[in-house]
Amino acid sequence: MITENALYFTDMSLCEPRQALSRETRPGCWRLVDYVAEGVSGTLVYALAGAHAPELTFPLEVEGWHEIHVGLWSFANDTCWLGVKLSSDPCFVFLSREKPDRYTLEEFYWKTADLTGQRLIMAQQGRGAFVAYIRLVPLSDEEVAALQRDRARTDTRRLVAHADLAYLARGIRESIEPYRHTDFRGIYWEAVYGTRCVYPTRVGEYGRDPRTRPVLDYETRGCDPLQMAAEHAHDVGLEIYPSIRVEMFGFPPPRDEETVTDFFRDHPEWRCVDRDGTPIDRLSYAYPQVRERILDILEEVAGYDVDGVGLLYHRGPPYLLYEAPLLKGFRAEYGQDPLELDEWDERWLTFRARVMTRFMTDLRARLDRVGVRRGVRLRIGSVVPAEPAECRFYGLDVETWAREGLTDHLIPFPDGHGERQIFFDNVRMWCSDPPRHPIPLGYWARVVSGTGCELLPALMPRSMPAREYRRRAMEIYEAGATGIFFWDCYNRNILSQQWRTLRRLGHIADLPWQRSYEQLAGERPWDGHDRDVPKVSYMWEDPEVRTRRLQRLGGFTVDRYPADWAG
Repeated sequence: MITENALYFTDMSLCEPRQALSRETRPGCWRLVDYVAEGVSGTLVYALAGAHAPELTFPLEVEGWHEIHVGLWSFANDTCWLGVKLSSDPCFVFLSREKPDRYTLEEFYWKTADLTGQRLIMAQQGRGAFVAYIRLVPLSDEEVAALQRDRARTDTRRLVAHADLAYLARGIRESIEPYRHTDFRGIYWEAVYGTRCVYPTRVGEYGRDPRTRPVLDYETRGCDPLQMAAEHAHDVGLEIYPSIRVEMFGFPPPRDEETVTDFFRDHPEWRCVDRDGTPIDRLSYAYPQVRERILDILEEVAGYDVDGVGLLYHRGPPYLLYEAPLLKGFRAEYGQDPLELDEWDERWLTFRARVMTRFMTDLRARLDRVGVRRGVRLRIGSVVPAEPAECRFYGLDVETWAREGLTDHLIPFPDGHGERQIFFDNVRMWCSDPPRHPIPLGYWARVVSGTGCELLPALMPRSMPAREYRRRAMEIYEAGATGIFFWDCYNRNILSQQWRTLRRLGHIADLPWQRSYEQLAGERPWDGHDRDVPKVSYMWEDPEVRTRRLQRLGGFTVDRYPADWAG
């Protein structure tokens, strides 16, 4: 049916193959259920976790450019996880519900595309998948021209994403594809955990982490995960920075058997030592052998078709403390025993910082050598604790790094692991009245001022209302930042309204007046204040998430006194 200048497809029984559809729950099939909801009715289709249902194809049979919106349902104990792609797309992307609720449908804006000759393909991957309708909004010729002009812009490409090992389960290309035609310009792609590598390595190791076992499957198929990621990132238009958690050499039980590396286990003599002599389960960068092994691995990943490397210093300090080489060196230079000084003694902290700066200097030299061979300049990105004192305590002399060109990106991250609990809980800061930004943006702007280093503050927490994304982004840009970094962005690009807002946070001029979902649809004019939308508390309700209340489902009334209240 056609309404609101939109085309609705509500009968999912038209999907193919028909033999994969059933009115009853059957293994290897999707189940069809009739429904009535606010403003829409039809037949939805779903497959619960473990159904192993095949891909479904919906014949759109439309021409021209359209916005594509997907109406999702979900069952309370089976979160929606729907794979979608057009027939011309290279891979699936996955959609999930921002507000899972079995009594509502939630609409997800997916993307805008030319649908001429296209079919919509849907898939289940492990978890439950639920789809009630498809809504297409046609674009005029003027809107298409404006869209293409916007996609050709480079000044809005200010955002940088992060991805960890979740990409092995979701799929490498599937984890990168959502950033196409967005304001994202780069991705920090975790490839190394201490000395555990997620690619065919000659100098590192695989370890026994079951999450890295798919690497062996890729090798069996003749594929290199890092090479595949680099190729698809560049196809999407992203720079890619293989990244390392610089201290993730091993966890205590019960995860020790899967995470502890041979390098960590075989060299207890190179571990960090606290001031009272207690060994700390980190490898110390005070030892040249530790620095050299990490440098060898980073030089190896820099040989791929990548744009640089990322150092994830915020996960997790310390990198050095009171190891023998440090004690000996300080005593020789100052004639004093560091163990007799306050642990915040400025001379001691400065001395320790030299070691980490030496590591950064050596890394810069290694990457320059690889860059000459490849004919490019490889960049270095550093994700560091947002609190300056925490950086100082752990030997991260970020001011020297920026001034001497030892890092190209500085990414202050509001998730401290400070020894003195230096850092306030970032969620509490967001909820304070008035809210405080959990990063001292003025300090970081001064650090990069007059240098070639870019400031890309991390925007945390991982989930927040769309309005809060826009407000925080404006604060960051007004402080002088070049762009914004998004940790665990794979958890954000699957959520409906958050992703619609987040993907355009590089459009700085639009942020002060960017409108809500309903306003974007032109349902009412906007004067800068939503009188019809109540003020909301952080993380409880987001009025910009578009939902429709279900009224009937499979012959049952579900909007008043639903029968499953008795369950």
